[in-house]
Amino acid sequence: MAIFNHHIEQVKQLVPAERLLIYEVKEGWEPLRWFLDQPVPEGKLFPHLNERANFSEFARRLIQGKF
Repeated sequence: MAIFNHHIEQVKQLVPAERLLIYEVKEGWEPLRWFLDQPVPEGKLFPHLNERANFSEFARRLIQGKF
């Protein structure tokens, strides 16, 4: 946890405030919408599952550069 917190502090120091969103996933679409200047996706519930199948798909796409 200490390494994670240290990394977060480094990012806060390096990234200009106007380009950095400090975000907790429980906040849903709204902070993302405002930060990215995009509408909330219509008909899309905010992803809330943290299941192995979802993670596996995410990891596969990330490795393949299709994210």
